[in-house]
Amino acid sequence: MAYEWNPDVLFRAAALAISKGIHIARLYGITPEGHCTCANPDHRVGGPAELQCGKHPRGKDWANRAATTEDEILAWLEEGIPFNIGAVLGPRSGIIDMEWDDEKAKAYAETLGLTEIETPTYVSGRSEHRLFLWDDRLSGCKAVVHPGGLEVRLGTGEKASQSVLPPSWHWSGIQYRWKPGFSMEELPFAPLPDVLLRAIVNDADLSAGGKNAGGVSSRAVLHGDVGKGNRHPSLLSYVTSKVFAHPRYLRDSVQADMLVEIGLVNEHRCKPPKTSDEVRAMFYSVVEYRRKMEARSEDVPEDDEEIAKVAAKIEERENETQQVPVSGYSLQGLKWAPVEGWPPGEWLPGDWSIQVVHGDPAEVVLCVPAWKNTPCKGRVAFNFNDFRSAKLVAAKVFEATRRVILDGDGKLWQVVWRGQEGNSKRPRLAGLIEKLLLAKQKEDDIHVGASSLRYATLAAYLLEALARAKPPSEEKPEPEKSGRPRWVTSRELWLGWAKTWEEIGRAHDVAAGERLRIKRMLCDRLGVKDFVEKRHTFGGHKQSYVVFTPEWVEAIQHLAEGGLEASKPADAIPPNTGMSEKNCGKKICQTTRL
Repeated sequence: MAYEWNPDVLFRAAALAISKGIHIARLYGITPEGHCTCANPDHRVGGPAELQCGKHPRGKDWANRAATTEDEILAWLEEGIPFNIGAVLGPRSGIIDMEWDDEKAKAYAETLGLTEIETPTYVSGRSEHRLFLWDDRLSGCKAVVHPGGLEVRLGTGEKASQSVLPPSWHWSGIQYRWKPGFSMEELPFAPLPDVLLRAIVNDADLSAGGKNAGGVSSRAVLHGDVGKGNRHPSLLSYVTSKVFAHPRYLRDSVQADMLVEIGLVNEHRCKPPKTSDEVRAMFYSVVEYRRKMEARSEDVPEDDEEIAKVAAKIEERENETQQVPVSGYSLQGLKWAPVEGWPPGEWLPGDWSIQVVHGDPAEVVLCVPAWKNTPCKGRVAFNFNDFRSAKLVAAKVFEATRRVILDGDGKLWQVVWRGQEGNSKRPRLAGLIEKLLLAKQKEDDIHVGASSLRYATLAAYLLEALARAKPPSEEKPEPEKSGRPRWVTSRELWLGWAKTWEEIGRAHDVAAGERLRIKRMLCDRLGVKDFVEKRHTFGGHKQSYVVFTPEWVEAIQHLAEGGLEASKPADAIPPNTGMSEKNCGKKICQTTRL
């Protein structure tokens, strides 16, 4: 029956949330007839305000009266009146809530890798809610922001905000429920990814843009202080008025003078002021906008009202670019910097770095923290020839991350990666490849053995570690919590790859690049792209394992004997096992005594 209220289930859910540090807000409930217990006749299913039915907190000071103990929940239950529960968001409970309502926002979330992060997730009447840990850097943002169409509820500001929690009832007759395997009992709250944090903060700065189509007066920032949320449109309007009012705006000396004036206004009126890089980027964006208008033979506005409208258009364009980036360079950790005399500016490495693996063959590893939650774990390896090609780098990154497209604009990415030659009309720009090599720390390079004998030795170390694996347990067939190798079934050997090599490294000198090379050689041997991985839950915590079948053990033994060649082409091998069923691995189990 819809809206069936179960006090026992509700108490257990609320008690669990409280044990995680969440403040529980008491919301109005829904009666079996579909009426909100607030007694407002409009708050009913089918009524003019049905969206409020069972979703709003009880009382005016509800946030300060939120429950933090089980006794408080029991006191509510003793009244016998149905109610829903909500999590108070923000620094009080230490969590925020993210959701989306349409495919466009979902696609944006996928480009940021948010759908791949494991964090408590529940399903409501219309969407999925993902809960992340609160980050103090969000304190200056609005209570609710919408980067890329997402709805992120932060719980900041004077007015508190909450999100309805399972097992509450939605007015549509659907009960809120945790996504299987993603309850707060099974998973810890994930920290807010830097890529989402940057998108939220950017959205906070740009949030006024789409709501002010008429434009902001260019005089506003001159006659009063402006804070976050208003500083961007106010300063942009002032910058636009300066650029559009000067007939010689393209002269270097004129631009230098205007930048000094704009910088002073920013410093004394914007609270807090924008960085000098942000001011310069804004200025050159306006300069480029006017230049393109003149190139299209459009009339350049002169009166204040029309200039304010142009500023609003520039801001709207910036907002769209920020929310739905073509290539997402800033969201991937690169840093944009203005270049004098070149409005498009240039891209700096930012969070990106490289390591050179001195082996046979030598490799370059691109390290990007923003890709940490992708299959490549933030590290993409290239041979030297591929690393020189912008096209091949973009292709390899997409293959390794499964989501990052660097060459959405092929011509732009070519310039970003390889740089551009200078001439009388444009400056010379170094590409990322050159900047990364100049910034590379020599001590971070990885030196590995160059001969096949070295890798045969390493494979022997690995084979020795696998030989110590425990046999399957009939009573409790599960892997070792420590990550040490163990046969879970007669066909599946589960191990923590990093843990196994960590233990090998206690007795032998093994570099990280050598482990990576061993992995690639094994995958090449079996004609597959990557290891098979599975997860097992220990007391609510999921742990990831590499799963080897006897065919994998055979490949390791083959490598230990000095064999380096691959076996069959990838399309001739079944997925996951890497071998056909007729190769059951009997010989391997005998020779390795596993």
